[in-house]
Amino acid sequence: MMAIASRGGYVGEMNSDHPDDFQTPEPAPLRPSWLLVALSILNIAAGAVTASIALVGLELLWPNPIGYSLLLILLIGLVTMVGQYFGTFRGSYHAAFLAAGASGGCYSMSYLAIVIHRIISDLNSPATAGSGLSHQQSVVWPAIFVVTMGSLWLNGRWGWQLKRRNDQTAGPTRLSISLREMFAFCFLLGLIILPASIQAHRNQSIYRANVAAADAPFPVPDQAEAIQYQRDRHGLIIGSYEVDEQELRSWLDVQAFKMSTGGARLQEITAGPILVTPPDPTQTPFLVPYGTHRVTKGLRAYWHVDDLYHMLTYDRATGVAYYQELAIPE
Repeated sequence: MMAIASRGGYVGEMNSDHPDDFQTPEPAPLRPSWLLVALSILNIAAGAVTASIALVGLELLWPNPIGYSLLLILLIGLVTMVGQYFGTFRGSYHAAFLAAGASGGCYSMSYLAIVIHRIISDLNSPATAGSGLSHQQSVVWPAIFVVTMGSLWLNGRWGWQLKRRNDQTAGPTRLSISLREMFAFCFLLGLIILPASIQAHRNQSIYRANVAAADAPFPVPDQAEAIQYQRDRHGLIIGSYEVDEQELRSWLDVQAFKMSTGGARLQEITAGPILVTPPDPTQTPFLVPYGTHRVTKGLRAYWHVDDLYHMLTYDRATGVAYYQELAIPE
């Protein structure tokens, strides 16, 4: 017990045995430095670009299995955006630590993209392969390294400061999202999705099986069965169908009168196996004629119409005809 007196006399007593009677002052609010704010804006932009590129890659590669790795890159970009915002501008130390790691992942993807671009450039231009770093690469690589290390240091340091402050407060602070923040995030998400949406709108790739002869988008005999075809994003088609050889020859003779280039050139396959590419739904985005089926005996026909080469290869052993379109180089 502690007596309290004043000039006018005895006032009363205060119980000093209860520490709750004393209010612990709240710690002063932390303010991010201008350097952290600038870096946060850069990281949010980098996360948005990374997520957008990942979505474009998914649209280009799906359903190729390599597209699954792009899902991880998409997640890294989104986590960088959200974590950096809540860590810097909303004072969440969990988000700050998350942003430190995720932003490092974003910039690592940028570094990897430069390496892949360099490898592809060397393959396309063997004469310049191994000539050393270009001027752009000699500047970009150190810049990526400096920004990555700066992001790890500033976000990590800020996260520890926020954690110490959180430990001094009475309880954990709850994060809330305002309506303005929700609208801003939806707008940014729309910008991220926009490039992939435009790319998807231009994509003409499609795969169809068991198509009727009248519905096939490429020339086939009326007697053709088990028709399947595949169109790439540029509109070029490969297809296959089952047909009797004599019916195919008769159909080619009739088609010769309809062709403005003097008909199809027919050749017997005698010199060796011919590699053809059947339609494959797992390769819909890119129809690279790498050849997965060998035809040792049969016939082959060539013709060109409307700036396209048309190739038809008939496998006598299986009774299947393989069709392919190639663009004529300008």
